[in-house]
Amino acid sequence: MTRRNLFAAVVAVGVLAVVGCGPNKLNEVKQFSLGGDNAAQTFSAPAQGAAQTVKVEVTSDNMVDVYVLLNAPANAQDMEEKDLKAKAAASKMATKSETLTVQVPASQTVTVWVGRSGVTQKASGTVKMTN
Repeated sequence: MTRRNLFAAVVAVGVLAVVGCGPNKLNEVKQFSLGGDNAAQTFSAPAQGAAQTVKVEVTSDNMVDVYVLLNAPANAQDMEEKDLKAKAAASKMATKSETLTVQVPASQTVTVWVGRSGVTQKASGTVKMTN
């Protein structure tokens, strides 16, 4: 290998290391407010070209149920509990503060479903998704 080819290879590896080949950086914080007719809300992150680990942090002033779904349907907000449980990659019931971590294969969307838990009439808080 000539010095020129070696230099080009080193530069190419350096550029890839700086730019990265992994998924785009995910850092989304969303507010939710549940009550009345609004029993649940969903928040989605777009699909990435590479596999990723997504961390979901939920904080609420009252108890909520949380489901993390992969490739959820467009009507995920209206899904029934049995369907949520069947499709969930991770979940936590009756929590005020929880962190869930999910392995997401390439080209799959992530949807966080947050809903009132049990007798909770109102709840508000935040959902933070990072990778």
